[in-house]
Amino acid sequence: MAKGLKKIIRFHQSLIDEKRKVLGDFLNQASICDKQRQDFKDNIKAEQDNVSNTTNMIAMFYGGYVASTYQKIKEIEVKIEELEVSIKNTQQEIILLFKEKKVFEITQNNHEKQVIKDKLNLEQVFLDEIGQEIHRRR
Repeated sequence: MAKGLKKIIRFHQSLIDEKRKVLGDFLNQASICDKQRQDFKDNIKAEQDNVSNTTNMIAMFYGGYVASTYQKIKEIEVKIEELEVSIKNTQQEIILLFKEKKVFEITQNNHEKQVIKDKLNLEQVFLDEIGQEIHRRR
């Protein structure tokens, strides 16, 4: 039984490691998307400053640029929301895996304690028998 529990614990640890890697990828993607969103907002601000200092001819293209950039920002925000849902789901899966692993670890520890207790009891019985035999011989 002890060997089986150790294998199960190791298996759960590998599942946790895999889920952590997936979680890291999701967090990395969310960070990249957030940076892209901020870059687009910064670009809009920079273009707004440029347009205010230029002629009307350039300013007429600014509206189309802003509209397409805001559309890209909205697409990025949708992707970020999807990633946040995936992040939360993955975190919940990791929590459940940790709980399951902990149950097996506790069971393993209890089993090891019981084996030690049984061994000590067996030794005590053996020592008691030796003590009784020595007492009888006197």
